[in-house]
Amino acid sequence: MANEYVSTATLKTTLGITVSTFDTDITTACSAASRGIDQACSRRFWLDSGTNNIRYYQGNPQKLTLSIDDLVTVTTIKLDTDGDASFSTTLTANTDYVLDPLNAAAESPARPYTRLVLNHLSSYSYPSYVRSVKITGAFGWAAVPDEIVRATTILAIKLFKRQETPFGVLSVGVDQATAMRIAQSDPDVRFLIGPYLKMAI
Repeated sequence: MANEYVSTATLKTTLGITVSTFDTDITTACSAASRGIDQACSRRFWLDSGTNNIRYYQGNPQKLTLSIDDLVTVTTIKLDTDGDASFSTTLTANTDYVLDPLNAAAESPARPYTRLVLNHLSSYSYPSYVRSVKITGAFGWAAVPDEIVRATTILAIKLFKRQETPFGVLSVGVDQATAMRIAQSDPDVRFLIGPYLKMAI
Protein backbone atom coordinates (compact mmCIF):
# COMPACT_ATOMS: atom_id res chain seq x y z
CA MET A 1 0.00 0.00 0.00
CA ALA A 2 1.26 3.49 -0.79
CA ASN A 3 0.12 7.10 -0.73
CA GLU A 4 -2.51 6.57 1.96
CA TYR A 5 -3.69 9.71 3.75
CA VAL A 6 -4.13 7.87 7.04
CA SER A 7 -1.93 4.98 8.16
CA THR A 8 -2.94 1.67 9.67
CA ALA A 9 -1.17 2.59 12.92
CA THR A 10 -2.91 5.96 13.14
CA LEU A 11 -6.34 4.48 12.49
CA LYS A 12 -5.76 1.77 15.10
CA THR A 13 -4.91 4.48 17.63
CA THR A 14 -8.04 6.44 16.71
CA LEU A 15 -10.16 3.31 17.13
CA GLY A 16 -8.40 2.28 20.34
CA ILE A 17 -7.32 -1.04 18.84
CA THR A 18 -4.10 -2.50 20.25
CA VAL A 19 -4.13 -6.00 18.75
CA SER A 20 -3.03 -6.93 15.23
CA THR A 21 -6.04 -9.14 14.53
CA PHE A 22 -7.71 -6.58 12.27
CA ASP A 23 -4.60 -5.09 10.64
CA THR A 24 -5.40 -6.42 7.16
CA ASP A 25 -8.93 -5.04 7.25
CA ILE A 26 -7.75 -1.69 8.62
CA THR A 27 -5.05 -1.41 5.97
CA THR A 28 -7.60 -2.22 3.26
CA ALA A 29 -9.95 0.45 4.65
CA CYS A 30 -7.18 3.07 4.71
CA SER A 31 -6.23 2.35 1.11
CA ALA A 32 -9.81 2.28 -0.18
CA ALA A 33 -10.69 5.46 1.71
CA SER A 34 -7.66 7.30 0.32
CA ARG A 35 -8.44 6.36 -3.27
CA GLY A 36 -12.13 7.06 -2.71
CA ILE A 37 -11.27 10.59 -1.59
CA ASP A 38 -9.14 10.98 -4.73
CA GLN A 39 -12.05 9.95 -6.93
CA ALA A 40 -14.55 12.11 -5.11
CA CYS A 41 -12.27 15.16 -5.47
CA SER A 42 -11.14 14.29 -9.04
CA ARG A 43 -7.53 14.80 -7.93
CA ARG A 44 -4.92 13.14 -5.74
CA PHE A 45 -3.04 14.69 -2.87
CA TRP A 46 0.30 12.92 -2.96
CA LEU A 47 3.38 14.29 -4.69
CA ASP A 48 5.26 12.75 -7.59
CA SER A 49 8.63 11.26 -6.82
CA GLY A 50 11.24 13.51 -8.45
CA THR A 51 10.78 16.54 -10.70
CA ASN A 52 11.08 14.95 -14.15
CA ASN A 53 7.55 13.60 -14.50
CA ILE A 54 5.93 14.40 -17.84
CA ARG A 55 2.35 15.30 -18.74
CA TYR A 56 1.01 16.22 -22.20
CA TYR A 57 -1.81 18.60 -23.10
CA GLN A 58 -3.59 20.11 -26.07
CA GLY A 59 -4.08 23.85 -25.99
CA ASN A 60 -6.38 26.15 -27.91
CA PRO A 61 -4.56 28.67 -30.13
CA GLN A 62 -7.40 31.14 -29.49
CA LYS A 63 -6.95 31.07 -25.71
CA LEU A 64 -4.15 32.10 -23.36
CA THR A 65 -5.16 29.78 -20.50
CA LEU A 66 -4.65 26.03 -20.40
CA SER A 67 -5.98 23.86 -17.55
CA ILE A 68 -3.35 21.41 -16.30
CA ASP A 69 -3.03 18.72 -13.66
CA ASP A 70 -2.06 19.85 -10.17
CA LEU A 71 1.54 21.04 -10.49
CA VAL A 72 3.96 21.88 -7.67
CA THR A 73 7.22 22.60 -9.46
CA VAL A 74 8.19 23.06 -13.11
CA THR A 75 11.32 21.78 -14.80
CA THR A 76 10.44 22.72 -18.38
CA ILE A 77 7.46 23.61 -20.54
CA LYS A 78 7.84 22.85 -24.23
CA LEU A 79 5.70 23.17 -27.34
CA ASP A 80 5.46 21.06 -30.46
CA THR A 81 4.83 23.90 -32.90
CA ASP A 82 4.87 21.90 -36.13
CA GLY A 83 3.33 18.58 -35.17
CA ASP A 84 6.51 16.49 -35.48
CA ALA A 85 6.59 15.56 -31.76
CA SER A 86 10.03 17.13 -31.32
CA PHE A 87 9.00 19.75 -28.72
CA SER A 88 11.76 22.05 -29.92
CA THR A 89 10.29 25.25 -28.42
CA THR A 90 10.98 25.87 -24.72
CA LEU A 91 8.93 28.53 -22.93
CA THR A 92 10.53 30.93 -20.47
CA ALA A 93 8.87 31.48 -17.10
CA ASN A 94 7.46 34.99 -16.51
CA THR A 95 8.35 35.97 -20.08
CA ASP A 96 6.30 33.52 -22.11
CA TYR A 97 4.04 32.19 -19.37
CA VAL A 98 2.99 32.31 -15.73
CA LEU A 99 1.48 29.62 -13.56
CA ASP A 100 -1.90 30.25 -11.95
CA PRO A 101 -3.16 30.77 -9.28
CA LEU A 102 -0.36 33.26 -8.90
CA ASN A 103 -0.11 32.90 -5.12
CA ALA A 104 -0.83 29.19 -4.87
CA ALA A 105 2.52 28.40 -3.21
CA ALA A 106 1.94 31.09 -0.58
CA GLU A 107 -1.34 29.58 0.61
CA SER A 108 -1.45 27.61 3.87
CA PRO A 109 -1.29 24.80 3.11
CA ALA A 110 0.42 25.45 -0.21
CA ARG A 111 -1.82 24.67 -3.16
CA PRO A 112 -0.68 23.46 -6.58
CA TYR A 113 -0.83 25.40 -9.81
CA THR A 114 -3.75 24.38 -12.01
CA ARG A 115 -3.45 26.63 -15.06
CA LEU A 116 -0.76 27.61 -17.55
CA VAL A 117 -1.26 31.18 -18.81
CA LEU A 118 0.61 32.51 -21.82
CA ASN A 119 1.82 36.09 -21.67
CA HIS A 120 -0.16 38.07 -24.22
CA LEU A 121 3.12 39.74 -25.24
CA SER A 122 4.81 36.40 -25.89
CA SER A 123 5.51 35.43 -29.48
CA TYR A 124 4.05 31.98 -28.83
CA SER A 125 0.54 30.53 -28.79
CA TYR A 126 -0.67 27.03 -28.05
CA PRO A 127 -0.35 24.74 -31.09
CA SER A 128 -3.55 23.14 -32.31
CA TYR A 129 -1.98 19.69 -32.53
CA VAL A 130 -3.01 16.92 -30.15
CA ARG A 131 -0.40 16.33 -27.44
CA SER A 132 1.47 19.51 -28.34
CA VAL A 133 2.21 20.93 -24.87
CA LYS A 134 4.74 19.05 -22.75
CA ILE A 135 5.17 19.90 -19.08
CA THR A 136 7.94 18.33 -17.04
CA GLY A 137 7.91 18.76 -13.28
CA ALA A 138 6.44 17.45 -10.02
CA PHE A 139 2.68 16.91 -10.02
CA GLY A 140 0.33 16.50 -7.08
CA TRP A 141 0.34 18.30 -3.73
CA ALA A 142 3.38 19.20 -1.66
CA ALA A 143 1.56 18.16 1.53
CA VAL A 144 -1.75 16.48 2.27
CA PRO A 145 -4.22 19.07 3.68
CA ASP A 146 -5.45 18.42 7.22
CA GLU A 147 -9.05 18.34 5.99
CA ILE A 148 -8.21 15.53 3.59
CA VAL A 149 -6.50 13.54 6.34
CA ARG A 150 -9.54 13.95 8.60
CA ALA A 151 -12.01 13.08 5.83
CA THR A 152 -10.01 9.97 4.96
CA THR A 153 -9.95 8.95 8.62
CA ILE A 154 -13.74 9.28 8.92
CA LEU A 155 -14.26 7.34 5.70
CA ALA A 156 -11.78 4.60 6.65
CA ILE A 157 -13.55 4.09 9.98
CA LYS A 158 -16.90 3.74 8.20
CA LEU A 159 -15.44 1.23 5.76
CA PHE A 160 -13.79 -0.75 8.54
CA LYS A 161 -16.99 -0.92 10.56
CA ARG A 162 -18.90 -2.29 7.56
CA GLN A 163 -17.54 -5.72 8.49
CA GLU A 164 -19.66 -5.61 11.63
CA THR A 165 -22.87 -5.67 9.56
CA PRO A 166 -24.46 -8.88 8.21
CA PHE A 167 -23.80 -7.72 4.66
CA GLY A 168 -20.36 -6.18 5.24
CA VAL A 169 -17.92 -6.64 2.39
CA LEU A 170 -14.70 -5.43 3.95
CA SER A 171 -13.36 -8.89 4.57
CA VAL A 172 -13.34 -9.53 0.82
CA GLY A 173 -12.12 -6.08 -0.12
CA VAL A 174 -13.65 -2.62 -0.35
CA ASP A 175 -13.65 -1.20 -3.83
CA GLN A 176 -12.88 2.45 -4.47
CA ALA A 177 -16.28 3.09 -6.02
CA THR A 178 -17.97 2.18 -2.74
CA ALA A 179 -15.62 4.48 -0.85
CA MET A 180 -16.28 7.30 -3.30
CA ARG A 181 -20.07 6.94 -2.91
CA ILE A 182 -19.77 7.16 0.85
CA ALA A 183 -17.44 10.16 0.55
CA GLN A 184 -19.94 11.97 -1.63
CA SER A 185 -22.92 11.23 0.60
CA ASP A 186 -21.52 11.54 4.12
CA PRO A 187 -22.13 15.16 5.27
CA ASP A 188 -18.98 15.37 7.39
CA VAL A 189 -16.71 14.00 4.69
CA ARG A 190 -18.40 16.14 2.04
CA PHE A 191 -17.92 19.26 4.18
CA LEU A 192 -14.21 18.55 4.68
CA ILE A 193 -13.41 17.79 1.04
CA GLY A 194 -15.65 20.54 -0.38
CA PRO A 195 -12.88 23.17 -0.84
CA TYR A 196 -10.70 20.59 -2.60
CA LEU A 197 -13.13 19.37 -5.26
CA LYS A 198 -11.68 19.85 -8.71
CA MET A 199 -14.29 21.50 -10.88
CA ALA A 200 -14.58 20.60 -14.55
CA ILE A 201 -13.79 23.50 -16.88
